[in-house]
Amino acid sequence: MALDDGPRPGPMDWVVIIGGSVGLLVIIGLLAALMTSFVNREFNKFPPAMTMRFTVGAYEKHVVDVSFKQLTEYLLVHVDGAERGNKWFAAGFRLTHSIEFTVGFPEEHTVRVTKKRRLVSGWLYPQQFWAYVDGELVAEAISDLGGPTT
Repeated sequence: MALDDGPRPGPMDWVVIIGGSVGLLVIIGLLAALMTSFVNREFNKFPPAMTMRFTVGAYEKHVVDVSFKQLTEYLLVHVDGAERGNKWFAAGFRLTHSIEFTVGFPEEHTVRVTKKRRLVSGWLYPQQFWAYVDGELVAEAISDLGGPTT
């Protein structure tokens, strides 16, 4: 005598099961997007932990402003007041990150901003920044959250 497990799911039952799972994933994705938007908006109220300003060009001058929000690991670059680039440094094992872009026309220069952090709890400790124009160091800064410095 075989055990009766009850009725087996039919084709329409599988559609309902799969559709419900996909719907649940969509709802989770929407909630995650809303939370990310809220968190970014709230964290953007904090002042940047590091700001750096330097001039690029000999004849055609451009002012480059770099700011870094350490709590969200967000780097923002403005050239002559207009946003030129941004980068979010997601958690990972890389200790050095860079963002590179060109400035000026016809006098064109390559600008690279490099950031170095600690391996453990990098967002808790000061992080170092260097700005290079055409391979030459033009500015450096250290982020400051008022936390430990060792």
